[in-house]
This record gives sequence, structure tokens and C-alpha cells, in this order.
Amino acid sequence: MTIWGKIIGGTAGFALGGPIGGLLGALAGHAVDTYTADLRDDPSRREVAFTIALIALSAKMAKADGTVSRDEILAFREKVDISSRDIDHVGQLWDLARQTPDGFDGYARQLAQMFP
Repeated sequence: MTIWGKIIGGTAGFALGGPIGGLLGALAGHAVDTYTADLRDDPSRREVAFTIALIALSAKMAKADGTVSRDEILAFREKVDISSRDIDHVGQLWDLARQTPDGFDGYARQLAQMFP
């Protein structure tokens, strides 16, 4: 198990809220460390996390030039087999990832931690 979540959480919490904030931040960091460790160890969770990351990264890359073209959406749908019952959920995830101002690096970093 890693301690980086605890260190980062504790430091950020201390900077924002003093010693009590540091304690709360370290507890939050511990929860994040535990959650990501669980993801790494459970194959079904890893599969879901990988799928979500693939959708989000695809949306971020399509948006990288400023606009998402119809061709980019069609290319994604051509390469990724999506069942008819999941298409609406995939579309919602795609749109959410496309609209957030965050870059692709957070998704890629988390994915790299799960699949070392």
C-alpha cells in the first residue's frame, strides 16, 4: 500500500486547515489509497475502471483540437464495441469527460497506477 495519498492529503489539509485539517486530509488520503488498492486487486473493478478511463481519454483526445467532429465520434464507436443497452451511459460519460476542463493526464496517471 502506498503512503502518497496520506502525505498529499495531510499536507493539503494542513495548509488549508492547520493541524486538524492535516489530520482530516491524511484520513481522506488514506481512504483514496485504500480505494485505489482495492481497484488494483479486483479484476472486475479494474475492467470497469479501464473502460471508464478509455471513454474519458478518448473524449479528451477528440476534444484536444478544440472541437469534437462527427468523424471522431464514429471512429470511437467503430473501434469500441458498445452494446445497445450501454450506448446511453457511454455517451453520458463521453460528454462529461469532454466538457470538464481537466486534461487527460489525471485519467492517464490513474490508469497507469492500476496497471503497473
